[in-house]
Amino acid sequence: AASDQTDNYSPEKILLFTGYLVEKGEYYRAWTELRRLESYYPGYISRENFDVTALYLMYKGKRYAEIPEFVSGKDAGCAAGIIVTDSFIMLGDYNSGFSYAEKYSAVCSDDMLSEFYSRRKAYISIATGDIYKDGILKPELSGYRELIQYRDRMHDTRKSPALAALLGVFPGAGYIYSGDEGTGFVAMTVIAVFGAVTYGSYENGIEPLAILSGAVTLFFYGGNIAGGYLEAKKYNTVIDHMIEKKARSVLALDNDIDRIYIRFGISSNGK
Repeated sequence: AASDQTDNYSPEKILLFTGYLVEKGEYYRAWTELRRLESYYPGYISRENFDVTALYLMYKGKRYAEIPEFVSGKDAGCAAGIIVTDSFIMLGDYNSGFSYAEKYSAVCSDDMLSEFYSRRKAYISIATGDIYKDGILKPELSGYRELIQYRDRMHDTRKSPALAALLGVFPGAGYIYSGDEGTGFVAMTVIAVFGAVTYGSYENGIEPLAILSGAVTLFFYGGNIAGGYLEAKKYNTVIDHMIEKKARSVLALDNDIDRIYIRFGISSNGK
């Protein structure tokens, strides 16, 4: 019985079970088994196999913030660096992502990884609008002129939150400018109605009602200005997400992480 128990925890069986869990999409359980393998049989798989698989499991489990911590203070390596770069992208930390891609693309000789890094630098440049250097299109963007034209067209439709707030001086105008005509007309109507009630109450000497309706009018008026500002920012966020989605599709980033795992993770060691 003791021998059977030992066989159940042989490195081969732990590795096989870990790979099975990955295929089933049970990334947290696979992470537990991977750590068991490293704890029971240190060095059984290479450091690259372990690191790439660990980062892959964290990424697929959407534990993006844990990835930079995992590689902090050590050399992640060319393959693992792709996953680290993508974690920064998912966190919206484009500066760190670009720095990571620059660092490893300069030292990686593998053609596949070099292409992956180039496309990630292109994606970050498009997402941030940093597409020119000294007035010249960045080299990694030279093959994506149609994507850049799309990005420029979409970017030109963005709204100015400051202008939306300024237009909000005229009730509803900020909303209408930001593309939310329905809310704009509602705001215009509500403020007009309560403004009329306030004026009528004041003219007729109904002071309590004038004070109450005046306070309500002021509340909606201020909300109308702030709302136009926020609606413009919301509109711009949607535009940015559309640009990012288009860039991810054209640059075909989504399958790269799986390719990294297949080639450099535990599925590649042949045991």
